[in-house]
Parts: sequence; C-alpha cells; structure tokens
Amino acid sequence: MEIRLFQYVIEVYKMKSFTKAAANLHIAQPSLSKQISKLEDELGILLFNRYSTGIEITEKGKLFVVRAQAILRMHDNLQKELEDSKNIKENSITIGVTPITGGHVLPPLLKQFMHQYQTVKVKFLEDSSENILKLLVNAKVDFALLSLPIKDERLKYEPFLTEALYLAVPKNSPNWLPPLSNRLTDYENCPFILLKSGFDFRSKVLSLCANHQFQPAVAYETSSSL
Repeated sequence: MEIRLFQYVIEVYKMKSFTKAAANLHIAQPSLSKQISKLEDELGILLFNRYSTGIEITEKGKLFVVRAQAILRMHDNLQKELEDSKNIKENSITIGVTPITGGHVLPPLLKQFMHQYQTVKVKFLEDSSENILKLLVNAKVDFALLSLPIKDERLKYEPFLTEALYLAVPKNSPNWLPPLSNRLTDYENCPFILLKSGFDFRSKVLSLCANHQFQPAVAYETSSSL
C-alpha cells in the first residue's frame, strides 16, 4: 500500500468530493476514483458511500483516515529526521532567532556548543517572531529560539529558560512619572517603548496590560532591545 493512497483517501475525505480532491491532487478524477476503488477491493471494505448527490465516508473509512493521518505524520517525521541527519553530516545548522534572543541568550550557549561541536558551522537567521515561525514551518531553519506561547500545532517546543519581566523607568523622574510602584496600573498613563508588531515580547506586554484593564500609549516602537 503506497503512501500516495493514504493521501488520496484523506483528501477525498477532507473535500467530500472526488472531483475537488482530484483537482487539489492534480490528477484525473476517473483515475482517483479507480485507485480508491481498487484500494477498497484490496482491503475488503467500503471507505466511501457513493450517492447521486455526493459521497459520505463510512465508519470503517473514518478509522482508515485516522490511521492514515498517523502514518503520514510518521512518514513526514522520518523524512525530517533523515534531512536533519544529512545537515549534521554536512556540519551545518541554521537557527532562527529574534534580535533579543540573538543578542542576549545565545552568546553563552553558542560558546558552549562550539566548544563541544567544533566542526559544526552555525548559521543564524534573525527576524521577528512571526517571520521566524514561518521559516520554521517551511523548514528554512533547523530550530528556533522564541518566546512562549507557540500556538502552531505543527511545531513542537521545549521550554528551557524563564526570566522575570521588569518595567524600566527614567532614573531622573519626569513630571508624568508616578511614584515607584509594584502596580502596573499606576503606569497606564505613561508613554511606553515597545518592540514592533510581530515580536512575541510586544504581545506579552500588551496582554499583561490588558489583564490590568488598560492599553498602553506606545510612544516609540523598535526592533532592538538596546
């Protein structure tokens, strides 16, 4: 049973149509129908009920789809592992980072890594969290160092560092700055300096302010933590 047959059945199930599935798969509809019918004969079960008004997956067909999706994930993971192995043999690894991570978190880790793996060439792609995620999903980087949460279900992650978040204020207090306080709401009328849109750190700050019932007035946006 070939991998493509699993893909064919899943696509028909998703589109609820042989015609639409065939168009997405770039094959002729009669060929798709014939190959799935042949698969049904081989299995001795009916995957889809055919009606004049359309198709409907059977209970056994649903079970087949669940198992087929698991097999395809295993197949994709195997391909990725083999590709990763190839990259290691080529002594090259590409890491996606944001400017903050690249400038503050990575240097001591990189020093330790290079000491342990002296023949591995490390490359960096620095961008916003949003763009790094896209690079990661499209396998343009081997892995990335990003802030949580990561909501894309196609990705796996492992937390490795937790840091406190501090509010920095001018040393010489201007007129608009309230007395120092541990309450974030006391600073809701102050101008904020934040990272530009697309950075997780900005999202965290906005979410934290929203939890305290206010939206900060952003006076300046930057792509650097310096």
